[in-house]
Amino acid sequence: MLNNDLKKEALANYEKALSSFNNLLPQLKSSSDKLRNCQEASIDLINHICDLINSICNSPKEMRTDIFTVTSNISTYKKTEEYKDQAFEGYLDATGDLLKGAGRGWVYIGSGERFDHWFGWAIVAFHTALSVLKIKATNTKIANEAFKVTQEIRKKETELSKYIAQIDAKTSMIETLYNGLNSEVDRLGLYRNCDYRSLDIQIRKFLGSIVNKTLTLSEAISKAITYSEEEQ
Repeated sequence: MLNNDLKKEALANYEKALSSFNNLLPQLKSSSDKLRNCQEASIDLINHICDLINSICNSPKEMRTDIFTVTSNISTYKKTEEYKDQAFEGYLDATGDLLKGAGRGWVYIGSGERFDHWFGWAIVAFHTALSVLKIKATNTKIANEAFKVTQEIRKKETELSKYIAQIDAKTSMIETLYNGLNSEVDRLGLYRNCDYRSLDIQIRKFLGSIVNKTLTLSEAISKAITYSEEEQ
């Protein structure tokens, strides 16, 4: 009787931990969707700025080099997005509905980022392992295993919460950069098809500032969010 009560308590704690973890999934989806929308809007702005800068003839080599780097950063992001879409479909095929609530954020967030898929596979594995144990194992073994799994889930919940915070921080940074550039793009348009050599020093400084800010934004979009247990 004691062992049976122990099993019931352990499984109840497991269910609570799993439910708490799963409650983070809508937040992950919301944060990752917001980040992607912010990135896509920023890319549209970047493309417009690059078009304007490229229309200016006789611009210095450094400016052309920076614009080339900007376009390379955006290309890297787009290639990663294509991979993410394929990866997400693969996860859904493998896990069914269990992870669908997290949206694409369950796989990768932003260019180059590896949102550790162990999160997802761990929960699937935990769920499967306990289902088997409930059929074959003794009450004591089930209780012990449920306790270990519960601890792992709680650990992963903490990690996931930190990761969502990193996603939100990246979104905020990109939004700030976007808003700053967007407020200056109308002025930039005044110099479309100009000859750089005919522009005075203040205008040249303005153009250089725009290019630098655009480069910073493209780097923010393409930079990976990194996470490791050592950072905890």
